[in-house]
Amino acid sequence: MEYSQSDTLIIEKAFEYKAKGAFLEALDLLNPLEKKYLNDKVLAGLLATLFFELQDYENSEKYFRKASQLNPKSELSSLGLFHSLFHQNKTLLGLEEIQRFTSSNKYKLYKTTISELKSNFDKFDNLEKEIIRNLR
Repeated sequence: MEYSQSDTLIIEKAFEYKAKGAFLEALDLLNPLEKKYLNDKVLAGLLATLFFELQDYENSEKYFRKASQLNPKSELSSLGLFHSLFHQNKTLLGLEEIQRFTSSNKYKLYKTTISELKSNFDKFDNLEKEIIRNLR
């Protein structure tokens, strides 16, 4: 999407704020642009990331979902959506997002996430078996 020169400067400044950890300041800069660029995947992804960093997982979910809809092949958007859902205890929806993305796209970043999930499930399974053994 093409931005005006002044909007480009605003977005660049928002990225600078983000890099410095000034997430609220970045959001304040971007809020007026959101209405102007409703279907912009970069802006949606940036807003999602800022909300995620602020631990506002409901809004990060909203914007990562939008970014994923605008760019369904974006692994970063999908992974952000998964983590946003997971932080809200929407585990099944998060796993559905992993399935949606990995079933139709090549993935690299998800390999680590899937490996970590498998390891945690294996640990849980082993713990469950140990508890059952101890109850006997």
